[in-house]
Amino acid sequence: MSRSSRALLAIAIAAPLGCDPAAPPAPASSAAPTASAAAAPAPTTGASAAIRTPAPTTGASVAPPSGPAADGGVAPARICEVEIGGTVKAPRKLDGAAAPQTFVAVGDCLGDGKVVGNGGTTNGRFFIEVFVPWGSDLTLCAASVPAPGKPSTLYGKAKIPMHAEKTGEVEFRGVVVDLAPGPARTFSPPVR
Repeated sequence: MSRSSRALLAIAIAAPLGCDPAAPPAPASSAAPTASAAAAPAPTTGASAAIRTPAPTTGASVAPPSGPAADGGVAPARICEVEIGGTVKAPRKLDGAAAPQTFVAVGDCLGDGKVVGNGGTTNGRFFIEVFVPWGSDLTLCAASVPAPGKPSTLYGKAKIPMHAEKTGEVEFRGVVVDLAPGPARTFSPPVR
C-alpha cells in the first residue's frame, strides 16, 4: 500500500460519525475549496439524511443563544435588575414610630403582590435592589413595622409606575413614599 493510500485510509477511519458518506471525497491538494463548492448544500435524501448527526461537543458547555426579539435584535435576558432609591416621609405627629422598612413586590405591594425584596431606611432615605422576571410590573411600599411579623398601622405606597424591561439596570431615583395611618397590615419580607 502506498503512502498516499495509507493517508487516505487513515482519514476515512478517523472521520466522525456525523459525516455524510455520500459527500465527495476531500481534494488531495491543500488548496481551499472554491466558493461554489463551499456554498453547495449537502444532499439530504436517502440513507445519508438518516445518518447525518451533529458532531459531539467537548469542553465547557455553552448557553443556548436567545431567540430573536420582535425588533429583529437579540431577545433580552430573562431577569431584570432594578434599583430603587428615594425617601420615606412620615407625618410629624408620629415621629416616635419605628424606622420605616421598604418592600418591593411584583404586583401590588398593598394587595396580593409577591414581595421580592426589602430593606431599611436611614434618616428616611432608602436604596433597594432586586432581580425580577423580565417585564414585571413592580410596586414599592414602606411601613413602620413595630417588630418583625407584627402588623403596621403606618404605611404607604410609591405613586410611580415601575416596569422592569430594559437591558442593563432599570433605575428609579427620587421615589417618594408618604406614610399615613391605615388599617393594620402585615408586611412580610420575601421567603428565601
